[in-house]
Amino acid sequence: ATVVRRAVTDEAFLASLAPALLRWENATTLKKVDDAGPVVCSATLHSGQSVVVAALSHPSFYPRSASARHYAGLVGVPAHQRILAKAVSAAGVAA
Repeated sequence: ATVVRRAVTDEAFLASLAPALLRWENATTLKKVDDAGPVVCSATLHSGQSVVVAALSHPSFYPRSASARHYAGLVGVPAHQRILAKAVSAAGVAA
């Protein structure tokens, strides 16, 4: 299963869903999320279900929000694209 997170709104709630998501507990901006790692390739929910989680901004904020992303040595839209590609690959979904 894949969960794609589309906004930074309630980090504490999201972090409470799986221990692997605790890295985002105090991330109040996308920069902080990027610094913590915007893709969690294996998070086990309390139900036991394993998920892949990617921190993405809501499409209404695109491309402004994407232009500020930093990931894997990339900046801007290429970083945003790589975040999504990493999550899709980790989930085993054919692109």
